[in-house]
Amino acid sequence: MLPFTAHFLIGLAQWRPSGRLLSAGAIAILCTAFLYDAFRIERESSWAFPESDRAAGAYIKRFLETNPDTRIQIESSHYFYLNVLVASQHPDAFIMSPVPDIGNDQASLFIFQTPESTKYLGRQTMLMLIRRFGPWSLYCVRETKCPGQ
Repeated sequence: MLPFTAHFLIGLAQWRPSGRLLSAGAIAILCTAFLYDAFRIERESSWAFPESDRAAGAYIKRFLETNPDTRIQIESSHYFYLNVLVASQHPDAFIMSPVPDIGNDQASLFIFQTPESTKYLGRQTMLMLIRRFGPWSLYCVRETKCPGQ
């Protein structure tokens, strides 16, 4: 799309409209097209944060607001993120990890979504499943303060 956009902009820069009314109309059309495209991009970009990610993020955010010392191990990958807004508002609360690391005693909550990780976490007797958000599963260490308790 970049070559076509550049070609259009060069053509627009070289175009000389006759009369003020025509140039005002051209500006109005361009502004309308720009705003329409901006709203379209905004609507279509919601795929980056599916409803399950937003719900899990809101749940964790509420818990962190009342328990700010909580450490959460969250599955990291090049392909998905839980909720960038929550992680950026509480950067010290999250431990990014591609696989669960229960023995490190740093995290009291674990939120993972890959089948291998959730099966592993589900077999651990020291953890309990708190809630599922679509593909995400939230586990808590039994001896700590867990969400909903």
